[in-house]
Amino acid sequence: PIALEAAVRLTRRPGWRQAVILGVVLGAAVLTDQEIAVLVLIAAGLALIPWLAGRPGTVGKLRTAGLAAAVALALASPQLAVIVQQARAGGMTSPPGSLQASYRGYAGSLPDMFAPSPRIAAFGLGHAGFIFHGPLNDGIPTFGLLLSVLAVVGTAARWRRPSTRRLAFGWMGCAALALGPVLRVGPHLLIPVPHLVGNWRVSAVLPFTWFAQVPGLSGFREPDRLMMLGLLPAALLAGAAVEWLRQHAAPALVAVLAFGVLEAGWSGNPGIGTMPTALPAVDARIAADHSGAIVLDVPFGIRGGTYTYGGGFAPDAQVLATADGHPRAIGYISRVPLPTITGMQRHPFYARLVATQRRQPSTPAELAAARADARRMGIGWVLVWRWPAGLSPAPAVLSYLRATGFRPAYRADGVLVYRAVSHPGP
Repeated sequence: PIALEAAVRLTRRPGWRQAVILGVVLGAAVLTDQEIAVLVLIAAGLALIPWLAGRPGTVGKLRTAGLAAAVALALASPQLAVIVQQARAGGMTSPPGSLQASYRGYAGSLPDMFAPSPRIAAFGLGHAGFIFHGPLNDGIPTFGLLLSVLAVVGTAARWRRPSTRRLAFGWMGCAALALGPVLRVGPHLLIPVPHLVGNWRVSAVLPFTWFAQVPGLSGFREPDRLMMLGLLPAALLAGAAVEWLRQHAAPALVAVLAFGVLEAGWSGNPGIGTMPTALPAVDARIAADHSGAIVLDVPFGIRGGTYTYGGGFAPDAQVLATADGHPRAIGYISRVPLPTITGMQRHPFYARLVATQRRQPSTPAELAAARADARRMGIGWVLVWRWPAGLSPAPAVLSYLRATGFRPAYRADGVLVYRAVSHPGP
């Protein structure tokens, strides 16, 4: 919304101040989240294109837009430099087929895309049947029934306005892109006009098939996020509907408000829970250790949207990292570069730990190399969390920790805390 407003202000009052403001907004988006930055750039571009194409003053308009682009590039340059560096290091790749699988798994579906929000189930209306039943990933890939109806009413009521037609096209365009490379209708998967991309069958008539092939956009692996961009024109069209109702059928606004309350808010994701922000009994002694030693969390792993290494780890570990101030060996980031995993695999300690978690034995020579590597890296503490599904830690993992120079220190809140024999901390 900020990018759209900045772009519209630039078209209405062209000048260097508005150009700088737009450039700052675009650059900040790149620094914040590169995938969302794609949506921001699309929103700003769609707002500027009709203005740039109009006459007169094309040269002056291009000069003003160029200033905005220059400011955006300057502000985003730290992130852009890192992207270039990572690309040169080979860190921009993804496992074969992972992006194509994401294109399907994170795609919108019909009629869920326009279904009422599952939020209404919180009011005891879930039995109504026609509510969103799709997966809850990073959000709810539905515009909601009220917004969809109002957007249609607003389009019909203000169709003669050129801006209305552009907004309607933008809304439907985003909805079409959000469907991904295949068409999901309820439980059915359809591929109209099949087209082969690599080893994957996709639809040649769905726009996301070609969107993902634009240079630099293949990493946009969640098509349903394009619905967030579609919310902008849909909301503006809905506003036009409310304006029309206020003038012609004001009492209907009461029903609009009531249904809006039913759909408003986040219904929650059953796969996401809560956790304490600190576990003093577990990491009080670790926090008192100011050596900067690495804290290893077991199960150990590096997770992300594409490449992964090791296994899933206790999410509490990332919260504790902010409480005790120690660097963590585990991590969850949006993209795990392949060189990062390669670097981890070169460490005998991590390589054999991952192998042990997979129940692969180590030779005495491998254990000796792992022990020396752990000491060299400065791993001072190990937190052994509850194993998945409430299981106890694998005996082989505990044996591995003892063989590589760690001894039990204490137990708290169901967590076993090990300490390196050579570590001088408290």
